[in-house]
Amino acid sequence: MEGYKYMKILSAALIAGVLCAGCGKVAGDAIGAGDDGNDVGGTGADGRLELRLAPGFSKVAGDEFEAGDRIGVFMTYCASPDGIDGIAQLTETYLDNQAFTALNTGAGVLEWKSGDKLWWKDDSTPADFRCYYPYSEEATGKQMLNCGVSADQRTHKAFSESDILWGESLGVEPTAECVELMTSHRTGQVVVELVPGKGYDKTSLSAAVESLVLKGAVCGAVLNLASGELVAEGEVQDVQPCAEGLVFRALLPPQSIPEFEVSIVVAGLERSRKTALEIMSNKRLKCTITVDKVTEGVNVGIGGWEDYGEDFGGVLN
Repeated sequence: MEGYKYMKILSAALIAGVLCAGCGKVAGDAIGAGDDGNDVGGTGADGRLELRLAPGFSKVAGDEFEAGDRIGVFMTYCASPDGIDGIAQLTETYLDNQAFTALNTGAGVLEWKSGDKLWWKDDSTPADFRCYYPYSEEATGKQMLNCGVSADQRTHKAFSESDILWGESLGVEPTAECVELMTSHRTGQVVVELVPGKGYDKTSLSAAVESLVLKGAVCGAVLNLASGELVAEGEVQDVQPCAEGLVFRALLPPQSIPEFEVSIVVAGLERSRKTALEIMSNKRLKCTITVDKVTEGVNVGIGGWEDYGEDFGGVLN
């Protein structure tokens, strides 16, 4: 696992996405698939502006998505911008869960492609954009999406796809300029770092650690595609985090956990620590565990979660 690039797990990271429109004036009033009348400048035969994703769309500041990643994009128009006698505004769905795939064009450059070419509706109506990751066909025609994180996040793929992202940009005027979407992690992150204590160095501790499991969390969730709210839903499961050396990372839906347990097996001996914990979207909690080798086994001291500023510490006998 060492050497993996954790593209979505930086603390308080914002993911900058860009929807890019080609040059030219808009004339049509309907969405269109690609036709042979499109010119190189990204306008259709009738002058409509093409919508496309810019190659620089990134997951996390300083890093990029990977080839093969897919996102879902929604584009809606407000049919009654000012409302009608207090009646809720009506919306017209223009793009409904449109899938875009990151493709490698060479030299490490990614480009986002959809199955068809897409266009602005007209040259005057503002549009709302929303996107999420990872893509699911089940989101089409829905506002609530059943999703969740993997209970086994030991592989890079499982860990990456457990990072649920969402973002929006509202009231965007038709333009030839790029439309920027700022998205955030809807999951929270727990980071457990093992530190060698008495009788261990990093090498010997790495060899002695047999497993680390997080207990008490719910992995299932429901994502509100309109607001970005992610709520945990389902049964409690044991979570196996992604390991990079002595650092273990897990992504979890927001939830209050009355009894959260870190269970570690070192040199054949199991030690654990339980505490109440609050998982919040786009927040990272870090727990540092010092492992001492002693005559009759292993003593494990646990410090507090750094982001909370409280001491949940103790020594396990």
